Amino acid sequence: MISKFSNNLFVIILGLFCSCSLLNNTSKTTYVKNSIIELKLPFNSNDYVNDGNTFYSIENAKGTNLSVLRNMVQMQAKVVLANALKFEINSITEQRQSGSEGQTSASFQQKATSIIDQSIEKIILVDSKTLKMKDDNQYDYWAVYRMDIQDVVRNLNQQLGTKIKPEDLSVSK
Repeated sequence: MISKFSNNLFVIILGLFCSCSLLNNTSKTTYVKNSIIELKLPFNSNDYVNDGNTFYSIENAKGTNLSVLRNMVQMQAKVVLANALKFEINSITEQRQSGSEGQTSASFQQKATSIIDQSIEKIILVDSKTLKMKDDNQYDYWAVYRMDIQDVVRNLNQQLGTKIKPEDLSVSK
C-alpha cells in the first residue's frame, strides 16, 4: 500500500513540476505566430511570498467538474507544501545530526514526516478564482493556500526535541 501511495505521489509531484514553470513568475511570454502574448496569473504572487511565518502555494487545475477541481487543487497544494517542508527539514537535520547513527536519523525523519503530514492537513484556503472558458464547458480553477510555519516548528520542537526556528525554513517557490 505504501508503494502504491509513493507511486501516486511521485506521479503528482512530477506533474506539478512539469506544469509549475508557468506559475513561478507573474509574467512570462510565449510566442504565438510571430506575436507576443503576456500571460498573467489570476493572483499577484508578490502578495503571497513565503517567509518564516507562512508558506503559500498557488495552484490550478482545468476540467468540467468544479468539485473535483477544488479537491485536485487542494491536493496539489498539500503535496507542494509537504515536499518543500520535508526537503528543508531534512537539510537542517542532516547538517545538525552529521555523525550520528543512521537508525537514529531514519527514525527522526519518520517522526518529522508524520508531524509535517499532520500540519499539512491544517492548510487554509486564502483565495480562489474560477475562470470559465468561452467556447467550452471547462473551468480553470485557481487557489491560494497557506500553512502556518509556527505550528509546524512548535510541533517539531516539542515532539522531537529539536531547536528549529521558523526562519530556518527558507522555502521559496
